[in-house]
Amino acid sequence: MMAALAPPIESHDDDLRILAQEGCIQCNKCTMSCPVHRADVTFSPRKVILQAYLGDADRLSERDLWACLTCGECQAVCATQVPFPAFIRARREALRPVMERTAPCKHGSYKDILAKIMAKPNLNQDRRAWIGDGLKVADTGDVIYFTGCMPYLDGVFTYCDSARIGKAAIKIMNAAGIVPVVSNLERCCGHDALWNGDRATFETLARRNAEWIRASGAKRLVTTCAECYSMLKYEYPKVVGEWPVEVLHMTELIEELVAAGRLSFTKPVDLTVTYQDPCRLGRHSKEYDAPRAVLKAIPGLKFVEMDRIRENSMCCGVGAYSNCDAQTKFLQQERLEEAASKAENLVTACPHCRIHFSCYLDGRPVDPLPDLKIVDVTDLAARALG
Repeated sequence: MMAALAPPIESHDDDLRILAQEGCIQCNKCTMSCPVHRADVTFSPRKVILQAYLGDADRLSERDLWACLTCGECQAVCATQVPFPAFIRARREALRPVMERTAPCKHGSYKDILAKIMAKPNLNQDRRAWIGDGLKVADTGDVIYFTGCMPYLDGVFTYCDSARIGKAAIKIMNAAGIVPVVSNLERCCGHDALWNGDRATFETLARRNAEWIRASGAKRLVTTCAECYSMLKYEYPKVVGEWPVEVLHMTELIEELVAAGRLSFTKPVDLTVTYQDPCRLGRHSKEYDAPRAVLKAIPGLKFVEMDRIRENSMCCGVGAYSNCDAQTKFLQQERLEEAASKAENLVTACPHCRIHFSCYLDGRPVDPLPDLKIVDVTDLAARALG
């Protein structure tokens, strides 16, 4: 077996230390598992790592830097667990000032602008306009519902009705006797800013969110977004210090409420579904079981797994809105064909997976696909309430 190629750690800048901590053995498993490589054979995580070890990390091509989905499929199969996504994130931060993306995702540009607006002080928002009648929310309480960018998504992704997910979450919590806090002080979690190399914006957002969350006195924070979950649970403490709230994905809360007898699903949902593991909830946060427990608790539902699941699950094709091109479409076609071979409904636990797949289906797929609906797990669970 080839020895690790890394020079002494002390010669590295911070992002090269990330690679050297474990040591790449150049086995090429990362490249062979990479979804981008399957669509574009010129993209190779192994090549990028070797280039970095040989001293050319500052000369990564625009394509190599931004085509990576940071999905973590490479790290999941790596014998030494080299954190390639963290390396790419650090390189983007270092090279962003001098390297323009030639073809950024247009929706990503919208999200970039939105994050910068939300980072500003004295921001006035109405984050409750979408809630509607019959749903109860509060100004103070023990449980926060962190909506993420959901209130703003429907203005662009008109074919998704993302607010439906938020309404479903509140309906479920209300059914269990929980009246969640929905705050006008909430800002974007900063996920896309951090993963696209804009650390300054991410840290500003993290501190502004931490200020109102701490002041609320809440003990728990629930979110329906896999990306918000990974930021609030794992990245925020690195910026804001000790974190006073327990962070839960909505599926974790639902699983807990059902087990405690506080929530019952009594209305059958007669659908056949399969499940897409979001990268940030699955490989990044290691939460594979809660969404499946929720699906299995819904009466009438037939749940069929895809062939590639859990740590081997395939990404939806667009990580942090960093890139969306022809290769992306081939990846989405491949994954949706796999889903359609199992069920008529593809369920996910991330609003952005739902958006990216729905965007592809709303456009012009590479090849014809059977009728396939993209559904959020929280919305599905809400349908099962009596």
